[in-house]
Amino acid sequence: MQRRQVSFLFLNLGHFLDHLFMLIFASVAALRLTSEWGLSYAELIPYATPGFVAFGLCAVLAGWIADKWSRPGMIVIFFIGIGASSILAGFAQTPLQIAFTLFLIGVFAAIYHPVGLAMVVHERERTGVPLAINGIGLPPAPDANLSNFELRIPTRIDAAYGQIRLLENPSALAEPPQKDT
Repeated sequence: MQRRQVSFLFLNLGHFLDHLFMLIFASVAALRLTSEWGLSYAELIPYATPGFVAFGLCAVLAGWIADKWSRPGMIVIFFIGIGASSILAGFAQTPLQIAFTLFLIGVFAAIYHPVGLAMVVHERERTGVPLAINGIGLPPAPDANLSNFELRIPTRIDAAYGQIRLLENPSALAEPPQKDT
């Protein structure tokens, strides 16, 4: 496997993890925590909110740092940061601890879209298929409500289309970099 293909694989994994970690609280963890902590889902929402705010606001900062410093360096920070934050979230014993760890997850998750997507399309003349493949993530619809199959259908259609296009032209991922003029 060429370096560019390995990089693309890690970027796909990063996109999947980005959405998984941002939404696992809303779809799975919160349902479990309602019974463990005796709080309603509505009472848990304020503890997740700072993470979503950080996810949006920190994206601008992450993109700026990547432009000034290093996109690959920022992706390394993304993987280490989101992994460590997620492990910490697993040890949270109180709503404030979960709020803090979800905030950290939001800060690190904010890195992926402005940095990872820029890396996916960097020096490519044709960006549609690489972005479509990256949009698939790894499993189908990591950002869909896990209990609602209908939301997964459009993602599976997109995934099938991307796979067909890739089979038609497997060298699309291994094309030499194209300089923008």
